[in-house]
Amino acid sequence: MKKFLCAALAALLACTAFVGCKREPEGEKIDPNRTQIYVALYNGGLGRDWLDAADEAFEAKYTQYQVIVDASKQQFDGQMVYDNYDSYRQDIFFLDYVSDELYRKFINSGKIANIGAAMTAPLTEFDETESVYDKITPFLKNYYKAEDSTEMYALPWYQASYQIIYDKLLFTEKTLYMSEYYGVDAVPQELWWTRGDATAEVAKSVGQDGVAGTYDDGLPVTRDDFFAMMDRMIQVGVTPFTWAGDLSFYYTSFLLNLFAQYEGYNDTVLNYTLSGTEDVLGEITLQTAYKLRGEQEGKKYALQFAYDVITGGSGMKYYSGDTFKTTQDNLAAQNEFLYSIENKDKSPVAMLVDGTWWEKESENIFSTMATRYDEKYAYGKREFGVMPLPIGNEQTWTNNTVACTSGRSMVYMNNNSGVKDGALLFLQFLHTDEMLSMATGLANTGRPYIYEMNSEDSARMTPYGRELQQYYADSQVVFDEIPLHDFFRTTAGVPYMGYMRMFASGSSFDPGKAFNSGKSTVDSWLVGMTVSEATWQDAIAASGLLG
Repeated sequence: MKKFLCAALAALLACTAFVGCKREPEGEKIDPNRTQIYVALYNGGLGRDWLDAADEAFEAKYTQYQVIVDASKQQFDGQMVYDNYDSYRQDIFFLDYVSDELYRKFINSGKIANIGAAMTAPLTEFDETESVYDKITPFLKNYYKAEDSTEMYALPWYQASYQIIYDKLLFTEKTLYMSEYYGVDAVPQELWWTRGDATAEVAKSVGQDGVAGTYDDGLPVTRDDFFAMMDRMIQVGVTPFTWAGDLSFYYTSFLLNLFAQYEGYNDTVLNYTLSGTEDVLGEITLQTAYKLRGEQEGKKYALQFAYDVITGGSGMKYYSGDTFKTTQDNLAAQNEFLYSIENKDKSPVAMLVDGTWWEKESENIFSTMATRYDEKYAYGKREFGVMPLPIGNEQTWTNNTVACTSGRSMVYMNNNSGVKDGALLFLQFLHTDEMLSMATGLANTGRPYIYEMNSEDSARMTPYGRELQQYYADSQVVFDEIPLHDFFRTTAGVPYMGYMRMFASGSSFDPGKAFNSGKSTVDSWLVGMTVSEATWQDAIAASGLLG
């Protein structure tokens, strides 16, 4: 009965909201004199404004086509699309998450088209010399098309990571920025902190990059700096953190990013290539890659950071009392963070752990706060910043490494499409520099391609969005869940792929909740993460890669 109901529900969802079943879209009349291109959009945190604007620009240039955007969150789940494929009329799909296994099933079943020729052809139609493929960020290129292959079945969609977001207004009002005198024993400790604005008596510190006037000024460099900042927050009556504690992948995604910042690009990438030299562990091959599971120093660093945040704090905790409530999803955490500055019953919250799209998700909160309290709280006016992730106390900063969890978001073309030429043209159009820039400006989130932002589109972004783009531009970027070694594409290798499994301890996937409940320490969690050599060799043998 359960199977029957699930199948019936899936079929019903696939036929609702004009997604399939050949319904005419609401609000846009079909023009019989033009050829329709139907586009499926997973309508999540990025919204649809960017695609509607691209649709309009494309139709103005190519008047023979009419682009119909079908936007939904429920109907465009990757597995649901695969299971009910014949009921979908769309020519192009933008899907938020498609596992590697599901992606291979899409390809092997012939459901998605080979777009290689069009995506590797120079975009001369749009006065550009590079192809779409040429622009893809380096980490992802070989995943979407092997160098010696002409086959290419999808494109990466967006670029997003889980970061620490901080409230710039609160940092100024509560004097939370580190000053140029921070750590100087001869200077009174009250001068170690500054408002950081034009009224401040002392200037901000120069941050991780050592350069004055950049986005990391006044922010912590090392782990000890970060905890000193949180202690300062508690001292002045500010709660350091909140996050979606009921959603395990939110905080674990952040730990992946913290791990990558500690290890750097090379040692992080080894978790996906299983080949190279690790700074501490030495040469890594498929046979010795089990060492990466629980022995990389950055994993212990990230877990210790989380443990100390969750169990520490002097007088009050480093996180809000709502953080681990069962009602604390991403929207609740955003609500708490944004409203806290006006909440007279609780202390204000300085920082939020969330995905880079969080402002778009919270637009209605910004609007309500601007109406209820002050226009300074409106979307794009209230300023937030990207908190650079702290390095280890013993480390010297060289550059940032960012681990994005959006590597499974992708774009593909329906192999059953009757308008493939038009759909391919639209895909090329969407990936011109002009359209990538516009999409970034309207969605406030970047794309995993190399392109220049124009000033008009940059101005459309919020201060946080612009700062995030600069942060990415100054960083080396890794994308999680991208199997750069064939082992991860085998049944035996899949259990070791991706950040949730990377930080899993036995059958437990949420170190944050385990630390909060007192059920685990860092060392005991690491024991559960560790894979023995014998277990690893058994997995390799089962994979069949050795013949």
